[in-house]
Amino acid sequence: MGVKLNPYGSPRGGESTDLPCPEAAPSPKTSKSSSLIEENGCSFGRGCVYSRVLLHLSERPSRATEESSAMKHFKRNFVRILLVLSCVFTGGRVNAESSLPPCRGDYNETTWTDCVGTKTNATGSKYVGQFRDGKPNGQGTAPRGDGSKYVGEWKDGNLHGQGTLTPADGSEYVGEFRDGKYHGQGTFTDADGKTKSGEWRDGEYYGK
Repeated sequence: MGVKLNPYGSPRGGESTDLPCPEAAPSPKTSKSSSLIEENGCSFGRGCVYSRVLLHLSERPSRATEESSAMKHFKRNFVRILLVLSCVFTGGRVNAESSLPPCRGDYNETTWTDCVGTKTNATGSKYVGQFRDGKPNGQGTAPRGDGSKYVGEWKDGNLHGQGTLTPADGSEYVGEFRDGKYHGQGTFTDADGKTKSGEWRDGEYYGK
């Protein structure tokens, strides 16, 4: 019998929210043309976030002379201070930059399309990510009321594409999904640390 993963249920309401970032925290990246600084790595007990902080200082050298090393050091520290303050005053969360706009108002199957938002149902399961036609589509995270969690790609409300599923029993599957099932290349690790790595079809393991 194949492994069938229940798709995320239809919640009764929702609200716009911020997107949590992955745990990895790469170095800041600077956009000289827009004077924006990107930082992924704010953590105050609630996880890390994507953040963009607008700077009024430019990284371009002055017209008269090159910037001194002391000034460059000051600017780097100033950026870090701004990032920390933005995380503190937003409780460790800031708005995620995305090519999609935030979903407006309460959850609505008609209006929540090509946007980023959050849906929560009565069981405590939650979806945070991209929507199309009122359904999870694209990148999203779903912590569930039973303690399990999925992070990855979605299609029409189902786990579909690359992702990581961590059930409440301590096992984990990392790989490809199709229509809510393990399908394609993936690795399953049970709670005891034993692994199955290779091809999966409709939730069944077919070997290497």
